[in-house]
Amino acid sequence: MKSNDSNLEDQVFRLPHRDCARIALTLIDSLDPGKDEDVSELWLDEAERRLAAYDTGQTEVQEAEQALSDIERQLK
Repeated sequence: MKSNDSNLEDQVFRLPHRDCARIALTLIDSLDPGKDEDVSELWLDEAERRLAAYDTGQTEVQEAEQALSDIERQLK
C-alpha cells in the first residue's frame, strides 16, 4: 500500500464512528452502483406476484404467529 493511502486510512480511522460509517457505505455503494435499484425492482415484482397469487386463491395463507412458529421449529 502506498504511503498516501496509509495516511488517508489513518485520517479516516480518526473520524467519529458515524462519519467513518458514512464513508464506508459510500465506498461500498461506489463498487457496484445501481445494484440496489435492481434488487428493489426484483422484490417489487415478487411482492406483486405473491399478491396476485393471494388474490386469486392460488396460494395458502397462514397467520404470522403460526408461520414464525413453523420457522422456529424448522431451525431447531
